[in-house]
Amino acid sequence: MFYSREEKVIITLERSVRITKKGFIVNGRRLDFIAGEFHYWRVLRENWERILNRYLEIGIPIVSTYVPWNYHEVGEGVFDFSGETSPQRDLNGFIELVESKGLFLFLRPGPYIYAEWPHGGPPKEAVKYHRFHPEFLRRARQYIEAVCRTSIVPNQATKGGPIFLLQVDNEIDPYPLRWQRQLGIIGEGEFKKWLEMKYHSVDRLNEAWKSSFTTFEEVSPWMDPPGDPKYLNRFSDYREFLQWMMLQIVEKIASLYRTNGVTVPLIVNIYDYYGFHDEVKLSQHVDLVGLDIYLRRRVPWEEFLKLSEWVKRFSAFSIYPISIEFQSGIWEGSLHNTGPIDWIHERFMALSALAMGLKGWNWYMFVCRDNWVSSPINEWGETIKGMFSAMGEVIKIYRELQLQNFRRVTNISLFISPMLLHLRRRNLLNDGSDWRHMFNTLHSYGLDFTFYRPDISRERSELILIPGVPILSKKELSNILKVIEKGSKVVFNPWPPSYTPTGEPLKNPHLIHPISSLRHDRDRPLHANIGGHTFSSLYLYLFHTDNPLKAEVEGFEENSMIELGYRKRLGGGEILTVGAESSRGLLEAILSLLDIHLPVRSLRENIIATLHKSEEEEYLLFIINPLETMETTKVELEIPPGEWAVSRYGGDKDIITVEKSSYLYSEIGPKDVAIYKLTPKS
Repeated sequence: MFYSREEKVIITLERSVRITKKGFIVNGRRLDFIAGEFHYWRVLRENWERILNRYLEIGIPIVSTYVPWNYHEVGEGVFDFSGETSPQRDLNGFIELVESKGLFLFLRPGPYIYAEWPHGGPPKEAVKYHRFHPEFLRRARQYIEAVCRTSIVPNQATKGGPIFLLQVDNEIDPYPLRWQRQLGIIGEGEFKKWLEMKYHSVDRLNEAWKSSFTTFEEVSPWMDPPGDPKYLNRFSDYREFLQWMMLQIVEKIASLYRTNGVTVPLIVNIYDYYGFHDEVKLSQHVDLVGLDIYLRRRVPWEEFLKLSEWVKRFSAFSIYPISIEFQSGIWEGSLHNTGPIDWIHERFMALSALAMGLKGWNWYMFVCRDNWVSSPINEWGETIKGMFSAMGEVIKIYRELQLQNFRRVTNISLFISPMLLHLRRRNLLNDGSDWRHMFNTLHSYGLDFTFYRPDISRERSELILIPGVPILSKKELSNILKVIEKGSKVVFNPWPPSYTPTGEPLKNPHLIHPISSLRHDRDRPLHANIGGHTFSSLYLYLFHTDNPLKAEVEGFEENSMIELGYRKRLGGGEILTVGAESSRGLLEAILSLLDIHLPVRSLRENIIATLHKSEEEEYLLFIINPLETMETTKVELEIPPGEWAVSRYGGDKDIITVEKSSYLYSEIGPKDVAIYKLTPKS
């Protein structure tokens, strides 16, 4: 699978486009993915050149654009890509102009583009059908054959042209409610066929679903998780069907582009709203998967947590994590929700994403158009000064830091899985869950961390946190036990997972569940103490094991000692289970109990520090202030002993001497990111 390799290569004769962990390599030249979206057909042709000159001025090397199928199809099967019927239809002329400026082109030809465009891109007659309906594919094949023949294939980077990357469709969504009848959500259709393909007989379906159907036509999907785990198969099958649909769409559309001569890498973009996108499975059908990121004005705390989750998820599996649509301005229809977007928002969002591990992005929209506001360039090529200059500063920082030569340094991972995402999206795991509490606590505690997905993760962290996860597959459990044997320390709280995705009890001698619980009569929190660290929890869960974790409970039966969990060695690592809700106090107790030494930590609550290390033993320290106030923080660093030259980007230089660990003090403005470079003194 490509996500575990060093690079993905698409080669044609002497020319090639490679995707590596350091960026795109286009015909031997490394290319950072810093792009800006420009919808050529929405802007007067006479303004195209002036706008492209702004790309050169600010230092953006890549132009990104959709291609609207229904605008270029002037009659069924008749296409204009050369501007014969309108200057704005001159896609070929646009590509030539991009090339003449020495810019690269990221092409997004659909079939769907959305983009607040009529019918989302396809002709009116085609959108009557779902994406892999034979009639939709027939019409899409005509369009893809035409656009590939006349515009894409002759202008690929593998043939010496500017097109180095092509997007397959756009934000692929099966829209099960829109296509209920065609997809068999109601009546006959794809869902019933898929069930028959999976189970072969109704008897086997009934055995798995604990049901009594007589035909597949009687079956309806369970869109929400059941209250009883024994019915989980009904829900998980529906989610699996949605994923299968998405993969079918990607496979069919990608195949159309490949068979019509596309030899540059293919990419898909997804969003995070519903949890049916499995980015890892998608990456088996295309060369790269990217995320679309839109946030509310100036990134309030909850929005900051979204950004962190999205970037960390993609950083956990992708060779080169990038955002295909990285908010620049906003659609007019979303203004009521986001508020107006300004330069402070853009600068903070970009620098925070870099600190968390994002490697590049496409600013959407970089050039303004109808239904859009607050882009840095308008339709006449004039700049919005504050926005344009802020983005120029971000590009300058990006280039000077050379982040492609650095990797994030952290020894903590938080568990994540496709099933966990499904459950969260359907509110089985809501914002009150232990998983969410731990996720929030890691941020408020000032820690950087990665995500651990046991079905694919190849690297292991020293500490892996698995809080409030009720469901785990047998394969995932097997992989978790393997990383423990290799030296990882894994923490379950308040207890280990109980069921598989099919609703079967998850049985293993290393997974022990509580026998009872404690709770105050008046819903007040209980206070427990482990090794001098006190934490609060509404519930405490009691265990009975051969390897007990003892805790003192304050104010309960005269400060009695209880078995609050267990601690067990396994190979080179260990399992720790703590029967308490996730909290900051619990996290402190875990770190102390397991002797976890953090490479970096901000000691000011809600200020996040991330550390990046190069092969040359240099470090970059990012300190993120997501708050609305000026803050001063003390950052603890564990780096090799010796003298270090410390310079703040845009600020002073200093020398610090490190013994075992060192502290750095920093004052950071509201919604800002301080960046330090640490270089060893020779």
